[in-house]
Amino acid sequence: MPFAGLILFAPTMFAFKKYPLKRQLWKRWLGLGFGAGFMAATSGLAVQEISVDVCVYGGTSGGVIAAVQAARMGKSVALVCDKNHLGGMTSSGLGWTDIGHVGTGYIQGVAGEFYARINQKYGSNVNYEFAPHVAEAVFNDLVQQAGVTVYSNEYLVTVTKQGTQIIAVAMNDGNVFRAKMFIDCSYTGDLMAAAGVSYTIGRESTAQYGESLAGV
Repeated sequence: MPFAGLILFAPTMFAFKKYPLKRQLWKRWLGLGFGAGFMAATSGLAVQEISVDVCVYGGTSGGVIAAVQAARMGKSVALVCDKNHLGGMTSSGLGWTDIGHVGTGYIQGVAGEFYARINQKYGSNVNYEFAPHVAEAVFNDLVQQAGVTVYSNEYLVTVTKQGTQIIAVAMNDGNVFRAKMFIDCSYTGDLMAAAGVSYTIGRESTAQYGESLAGV
């Protein structure tokens, strides 16, 4: 290890000023040592180029459901997450669902399946209340059974476009994802913003679209 060498031979560095040749040799040794250390560290990174039909960015509840549904429709899917847990707020503490006062008939599709699986985990109807770890277990089951490949701890760095179409995204670890379709399911909309998609922050005025109950 080059760093061990630095510690072991540090006491002899006082001789550099007196012996120029020794100083030159040390510089070479340090350069080789640091270079070897850097190469050893970076060679362990498995940089990949992944090509799929659909790339979903964001491991939120919506991201999991989008990825699972696409896979069930026969598409190859990469679910790219900025953390190593699936489910976003649903699996991070928001275990009480505000279902309103109009019944639950509107909860359908994969969302309805999620709650049905929650009940199965508990062995009873828990009325849309659950522990975070149970929610995460359900999300993990969904992606595994659908055949979705999950990539964890990946942060968006750059977006490559061809005209108005996104063709690839690069991550912080060097991985590149190419897809026919990209879906931004992050909470922050990083992919959308990086792709140059227009967006609005906050609530629009009631006059903008003629909606009397919208915004301010």
